[in-house]
Amino acid sequence: MSVFYVGDGKSRHIHIIKQYEPPSIKRVVDVFGGGGTISKEYSSRHIKTHYNDTNDIYVNIMETLKYKKRTLNLITELEELKEKNDEDYFYKVYDNEIAVSDEARLIYLSTTTHKASMLRKPKLLRIGGVLTYAGNVKNPYDFLYYPNIFKNNLVTSCIDYKQIIEKYKKDKNVFIYCDPPTNNGIDVFNYLQIILNDNSYKCNIMINTKFTGATYNLFRNKIKKVYKLNNSNCRNINTPYYLIATNYPKDEYLLYDVSI
Repeated sequence: MSVFYVGDGKSRHIHIIKQYEPPSIKRVVDVFGGGGTISKEYSSRHIKTHYNDTNDIYVNIMETLKYKKRTLNLITELEELKEKNDEDYFYKVYDNEIAVSDEARLIYLSTTTHKASMLRKPKLLRIGGVLTYAGNVKNPYDFLYYPNIFKNNLVTSCIDYKQIIEKYKKDKNVFIYCDPPTNNGIDVFNYLQIILNDNSYKCNIMINTKFTGATYNLFRNKIKKVYKLNNSNCRNINTPYYLIATNYPKDEYLLYDVSI
């Protein structure tokens, strides 16, 4: 499960990611951190983890959850939101008519709505009442788990993806996980294709993204697995395939394994 919901879906991929992680890891760099699934997984294994995202609210949530006192303050806010929760109150929070921190606001709204509509409004800007109230609220005390695993294992940053990758490029003990948002445009994929084939990057890099004609052409000589997620609740015959491409093992080319 993710630390907080942002619709990035990483929790459904974590079992595949673990199968293809490097054999030895001293630090994990979660380049596009999102809801914190990757950082939670590796921090809980007592591996030093660097969470990065360009959304400062996401980063502030993860930084807050490193400290028990700050986490308790967040829980207090969320408890008040939960107690007052109803449809009218929900839309007042959504429209910024209720004074609440950005971090509590995002968590409250993302766990109290229909997820499909949340995905269309990731910045929580209400346009035409698209966000639909669903009524369920996450238990705020679930967050008490995180200071125990994050305090000594997690660092955070809010910088561009290139900056954080370049920071660790020479460290062979670092595992860099990249699942670039598709709305980032082609530039990020072109950059990742270049570094995946650049021997000057000593770090272990994994690309995890949708399998398309474009991503196949970019990463085809580095693909280790192509797969489709099993989802018994999904009736969409166009459920996408995904790929994992890595720059390791350094000394061999692996034909990709296809799982359906």
